[in-house]
Amino acid sequence: ELIPEDWGGSTIVMPISAKTGQGIDELLDVVVLQSQLMELFAYEKVPARGYVLESKMEKGRGPVATVICQHGYLKVGDQFVTGNISGKVSSLVDSCGVRVQQVGPSIPVQVAGFSELPEVGQLFQVVSAQDLKKFKSSSVQDLAGSASTLKPSVNENSIAIIVKTDNISSRDALLGAISRFSNKFEKEFYIVNSGVGAVTESDVALARDTNSKIYSLHVRSESNANLLAQKSGVEIKNFDIIYKLLEDLEQTLKDSQTVKKVLKKIGEATVLKTFDIKGLGVIAGSKINSGRFSKDGKVIVFRGKYKVGEGSISSLQRDRKSVKEVNTGFECGFLVNGFNEWQPDDRVECYLEVAADNSDLNKK
Repeated sequence: ELIPEDWGGSTIVMPISAKTGQGIDELLDVVVLQSQLMELFAYEKVPARGYVLESKMEKGRGPVATVICQHGYLKVGDQFVTGNISGKVSSLVDSCGVRVQQVGPSIPVQVAGFSELPEVGQLFQVVSAQDLKKFKSSSVQDLAGSASTLKPSVNENSIAIIVKTDNISSRDALLGAISRFSNKFEKEFYIVNSGVGAVTESDVALARDTNSKIYSLHVRSESNANLLAQKSGVEIKNFDIIYKLLEDLEQTLKDSQTVKKVLKKIGEATVLKTFDIKGLGVIAGSKINSGRFSKDGKVIVFRGKYKVGEGSISSLQRDRKSVKEVNTGFECGFLVNGFNEWQPDDRVECYLEVAADNSDLNKK
């Protein structure tokens, strides 16, 4: 619902090219003009306050997050809170990968010093030592009140998995994609746990206790975790491309589906003569009129318009030799479990149990 100014709307449209540089200066001038017209401003002499844009685990630095401040200067050594997480800025890295001591409003910067990974979009604010102390005490009380010793319960109609990715955005994107599988298959995925960073021993232990598989995207498994997984029989699957991971998950759901089977008519025959063999039963000497008869088939016997019996073929012979199937135009003899009352001119239909496709289910 954005209408350009040329068409009577209020949306400014600027032709630019990142390749040639066309229109970049004009775009910046318009941004400055708009900020003046909209009276956008930032307070500089206040504690830094902004939002988390991205977060991930980084080797050697632990949980880090990209933050952009709306007000105030963010400096190394500042104490902060975001959501239920607190921390102290241990380092700041700008968009060029250069360590800086402080940044002002509207400048994205990577912050290290979080106690754990924050969620994308959470409010980030610098606080005093006294306020941080109050925040920590209240957080401990909340955590104690909500603690639970119950293990995750997995529904029988679900497949339990644990998801690990390199950052919060990848995790959220992957979980969103997994949720879209829920209405397509009989079973669905139950996310026992999802996190950011390498697959650890605790992840493997949780997978063992909950009978889960571990899927990782853009991260690897710690050596100790791999050893524990081998001992525990836990399957860890590592991927570098998200659609490859999703393809594997989709195949897992397909493989878990119950195969629906239907009886499919494969042939029809007419009984010509019967042979009562002592100790064996009555053999129906027949001619195949259409299709084929299979040793693994089931038959339905008709006399005139009426069904008189049914059963499964226990022996199929042609020219006194056991065969697996007999095709149209040939004569054969067969024994049927559950039926011996054969008469000449009985009509026999042969059926095989096969996996049902959508057309078979619709006909059924």
